[in-house]
Amino acid sequence: MLKNDERPGITVTSEDLSVLSELVREAIAAGRYVSASRLADELHRAHIVRGAEVPADCLTLHVPGSYLEERSGAIHDVTLVTSSGRRSLGMISVLSSVGTALLGLSVGQRMSWLDSQGTPRAVRLLEVRSGKTAFQR
Repeated sequence: MLKNDERPGITVTSEDLSVLSELVREAIAAGRYVSASRLADELHRAHIVRGAEVPADCLTLHVPGSYLEERSGAIHDVTLVTSSGRRSLGMISVLSSVGTALLGLSVGQRMSWLDSQGTPRAVRLLEVRSGKTAFQR
């Protein structure tokens, strides 16, 4: 990920923070230090709000949305979850590099980072579908 001053501001609910903090602890205990530290870094810089106060265009856990993978031009429909077991159904683990990058973004925001091979990656959040309303840019 980029330095804090180069990354977009993100918002995380206090409810998600509790769940994700425990996920970080579990990932560290399981030896998944890289993914745990990436997620922990994002949580430390996040603006924390109660669930009822989260902006409707913000991607949080269990809320479907879509993003553009800038390198390939592919658009993906996803829902952020705490495990990777159901990724084939459009669910993506928040511990994955893409999942961590998307966490807390608002529609239109972009996150970039270097992958494990040093290749630049970037995603842009295109839509959040909250209930019956979709927020797009």
